Amino acid sequence: SPWPRQLKALQELSEAKDVKMLLILLNARVRCRSEDCTDIRKDVAFASNPVFHVSFAGPKGEGLLYKSINTPWVLVRREDGKELWRGDDEPTKEVVQN
Repeated sequence: SPWPRQLKALQELSEAKDVKMLLILLNARVRCRSEDCTDIRKDVAFASNPVFHVSFAGPKGEGLLYKSINTPWVLVRREDGKELWRGDDEPTKEVVQN
């Protein structure tokens, strides 16, 4: 995954008025695992639209959070696949932890 200084350079480039581009980061791992994340990954994650995202969720990883492009975010229980939550915006820490 990119280092914060590399993400900062990409962010500056994408904000330049005379540059028109689409940035595609493969396996970027920019989504922070906690609300305490304060580095540039949080800004990049907020501004990006993941083509595909999957991560374990919950205090013991008992949930699975996933999203693919043009679909909502979905949180399921890993044990039985039961859907626990669905939404258009990335879920908050409270939703994922409960």
